Amino acid sequence: MGIVIGIVVAFGLLLAYVRATQWMKEARRTRFAFEHRDTYLILKLDGPLGDGEAALVTMQALREALLLKVAGMGGASALIHASGLRIANARAFWLLIGGLGPLLLNESVNVVLVSGRGSRAAEHFRKTGILTCLPSMREGERHLQSGPPRPRMLLDKEYVSSLLAPGQRKAA
Repeated sequence: MGIVIGIVVAFGLLLAYVRATQWMKEARRTRFAFEHRDTYLILKLDGPLGDGEAALVTMQALREALLLKVAGMGGASALIHASGLRIANARAFWLLIGGLGPLLLNESVNVVLVSGRGSRAAEHFRKTGILTCLPSMREGERHLQSGPPRPRMLLDKEYVSSLLAPGQRKAA
C-alpha cells in the first residue's frame, strides 16, 4: 500500500514539474507593442525570440499588425526598439525579418532600429546590412528627425513573404 501511494505522489510531482516548465516557457514569449508619436511610430520588441512554433505564430501576428499599421501611416517613419529582444539564432533572426517585412519592404516608410551595441539583434543586422542599428532611443529619434534618405532595401519581396510560410521555414 505504501508503494502505491509513493508512486502516485511521484507521478503527481512529475506532472506538477511538467506544467511548471510549460508555464515558464509561456511566460517568456516574445512580445511586441506599438506606440504612436507625433511624427513616427515606435515598435517595441521584447523577450526571447526562438525558432519554434510559438515564435512563428508571434511573427505572423506581427506581420499582420504591421500590414494594418503601414496602410494607415502613409509616408511616416518607424523606430523599432529591440533592446529587450534576445534572438536565439540565425533562423530566429530570419523569422524576425519575415515579421518586419511590411516595414522593411515599404520604401515610403523610413525605418531605424534601436538595439544595444553588443546585442545579438544588432550583430545580425550589422552582418546583413538590412537596417541601420543605433544604440539609443535618442540617437534613433535624431536619425528620424534629420530625415536622411532611406537606404535601398536589398530584400526580395517573395523571399521575405516566404520566411513565415510553414513549409518554407526550413530553407531560411
